[in-house]
Amino acid sequence: TQVPYAFEINDHLRIFFGARKEHDKTASVYYINIDRSEPQRILEIKNEPVLEKGATGAFDQDGVLPVCLKRVGTDIYMYYGGFTKHVSGSHNCMMGLAISKDNGDSFTKIGDGPILPISKTDPYLIGSADIVLKDNEWHMIYTSGTKWSEINSSLEISYTLKYAYSTDGINWIPTGKIVIPHESPVDAYAKPSIFKKGNLYYMYFSKRQIVDYRIKGEAAYSLGMATSMDLINWERHDDIRGIETSSAGWDSEMICYPNIIETDSRYLMFYNGNGFGKTGFGLAELIK
Repeated sequence: TQVPYAFEINDHLRIFFGARKEHDKTASVYYINIDRSEPQRILEIKNEPVLEKGATGAFDQDGVLPVCLKRVGTDIYMYYGGFTKHVSGSHNCMMGLAISKDNGDSFTKIGDGPILPISKTDPYLIGSADIVLKDNEWHMIYTSGTKWSEINSSLEISYTLKYAYSTDGINWIPTGKIVIPHESPVDAYAKPSIFKKGNLYYMYFSKRQIVDYRIKGEAAYSLGMATSMDLINWERHDDIRGIETSSAGWDSEMICYPNIIETDSRYLMFYNGNGFGKTGFGLAELIK
């Protein structure tokens, strides 16, 4: 259950997530409904996908994973990552958009192509993102692949976080601006989640290295944190991120793919643990 994303539906929270099929590793989007006041209590598990892979040859032919959701009038926009496997062992990913007109029960893709494709600005990969609507403009912080490297006979990709904007949420202009610069050549930053508290925007994101990150250690996934006044210029504050791996159990090796939602005056973080989501997703609450 990868990349959980929480969204308010009526009187409950709906957690969308990606799940992979065991026989071919393709991915689809599912959801669970949980109690808003008691978020550990599951109300419903959706056993059928609400979004599936695309047609052969499409950018999402091998799977889809949820990126973020926004309510636009009576519609719900689901931005999703669509990926294609390569014979060389690497993969490609770009961002698509699907729209729900039945309050999140089903989604229809707006077309067969991506809304944010690879380009000269982002030549290798477009990954997960978060989007904020501010002053009638849509602001996106998104994951952009920077380089594929061959390490121990395997291909590994490094990511950075970049800024894009839009006037309608569909047509996006990537600026190429890197908002969280790498601290070393082996860094990889991904999956931002943004929320506002007071006059300040906070962004949590996944960070790892491209070597030995699948096992517990300094290179494995943990969380970074930054703040901004304008959603464009960010200042790093990892030292006050407030959450670490556990001493034992499902999130003792890594913490990754955070999603933070403010609901009923609470800030809840849904995130994956060991195995990039193989152990499921869990919940943390901000202590004010």
